[in-house]
Amino acid sequence: MLSSGHCIDATLYRDDVALAAACARGDAIAVARFESLYASDVRLVHARSRGAKPPVDELVQVVWTKLFVGPSPRIAEYGGKGTLRNWVRVIATRSLIEMARRQKPEVDLEESGVVPLVAPDDDPEMAYLKRRYAHEIKDAFERAAKALDPEERNVLREHYAGGLGIDQIAAVHGIHRATAARRLSCARESVLAGTRRILAARLGLSRAELESIARMVESRMHLTAERIFA
Repeated sequence: MLSSGHCIDATLYRDDVALAAACARGDAIAVARFESLYASDVRLVHARSRGAKPPVDELVQVVWTKLFVGPSPRIAEYGGKGTLRNWVRVIATRSLIEMARRQKPEVDLEESGVVPLVAPDDDPEMAYLKRRYAHEIKDAFERAAKALDPEERNVLREHYAGGLGIDQIAAVHGIHRATAARRLSCARESVLAGTRRILAARLGLSRAELESIARMVESRMHLTAERIFA
């Protein structure tokens, strides 16, 4: 059930909060109205996502189950801080990412294209360094990713694991395209900077060697991030 702590937010989107509260109480008419209003938004999230994904009707069913089924239905968490439409799109996006992740076979990192980290034009010394520190590089990236704030992790997850582009991220969160692009860019820079700091503290490498490895991490970030943020 919605708590009294949501009263202030309710003044922003009173109708949305009232509908969500009715759904949380199990009002069948309210649930039917909710589904008629927002099923198209769930389908839109599905249509705009790239890559392998479950059937759209399966996604809709999963979202409705999350929102309305069980002792603690997710619809009770809506507090009116944004439109109910955008909130539903976020739930649908995260559900789609979870479902797509479960469809992917578990692949060992060394078989996924992330490592070995050797490019055809690497000189023998650098090729050795990349092989030698593959584990440290992977661990540094994971630690940097875990240190991100929730907003940064979410936007990277939506982009790399969910396959959402700038326009799709903007639509899901109800923000301007430029804001979505800025969030994604800042999140990307944060995780790369964190990775470099961790590697610099751990590895006794020259500046040139460290910068070369850092560039390699950036060039393969889409592969690494897809796995880490799945």
